[in-house]
Amino acid sequence: MQLHFNFRLLQVFISKVIMEKYQFQISLSFSFITNIFIFLPLFLSLFHIAADEMYTSCAPFRCGDFTNITYPFWNLNTQSSYCGHPEFMVDCQNGRLTMEMMSQKFYILHINQSSQVLRIARDDLWGFLPGDKLSCPKHYINVKIDSHFFHYTSNNEMYTILYECGSLPNSYFSPSFQISFEVMDCYIEGKFNSVYIVSNSKLADFSAVKCENSIEVPGKYNSLPNKSSGMKDILVEGFEVRWNGVEEDRCHACTKYGGRCGYKREENAFMCLSKRSDTSKVPSRTWNWKKKLIVGNKFYFP
Repeated sequence: MQLHFNFRLLQVFISKVIMEKYQFQISLSFSFITNIFIFLPLFLSLFHIAADEMYTSCAPFRCGDFTNITYPFWNLNTQSSYCGHPEFMVDCQNGRLTMEMMSQKFYILHINQSSQVLRIARDDLWGFLPGDKLSCPKHYINVKIDSHFFHYTSNNEMYTILYECGSLPNSYFSPSFQISFEVMDCYIEGKFNSVYIVSNSKLADFSAVKCENSIEVPGKYNSLPNKSSGMKDILVEGFEVRWNGVEEDRCHACTKYGGRCGYKREENAFMCLSKRSDTSKVPSRTWNWKKKLIVGNKFYFP
């Protein structure tokens, strides 16, 4: 009789423990669900605010006479890196727009966003005017562009700048000696040196002149190849490059419906930014690529 009584007590005790355990788990689950309903709207609201701020921060910018500069360019001084492609960072100082490419610094002289053409000049050569007392380059390195994103246009031809040369014979300056070149000046360790810029098509005619160093540089196409006056502003006017490879088609679709183009570096992927109030303007049929992920106000395209 006593054993039966103790067994019944044990059953009651175990049942009570089990019920308390599950009641605790149910209470935790209910509390978790309640917190989701309370904090999820707040989280989504903060996410939308952050997305709106990203959209606003990537507005077109200006630098000096340049206006309405947009993706793939982004301003190092005023914008976050997600506003443009990593290889198109630009710096604006005193109204001058510059960018780095292949460890070389270039002045941007003109931008045509619709045709995707830049006119640029390397900074250590750009101010090289005849008669200026400038220092010769410390390193004689050819002009280089990043061939993954930039290509020369047909408006260019190649030139060679010859440094530390001997004097030119008088015959080189006679009308009968038709060679396209320009004489400039620079200083090496305080000493005056003559510098010559020559079209590569005429460079063979310069073989008799002994020069210790040279730099190859693209420049505008010289429509008067036998007139030295036609070469006067080659370095100042720079050369043209066309950019591509930065998801131009997706950016066009993004901006067509009011979005702004950006770049998610963590995924090496283009992204389209839009305001919370503008997402309804982007029809689903527009984003018909194989893979897409839409999160809040940001459209990622891996």
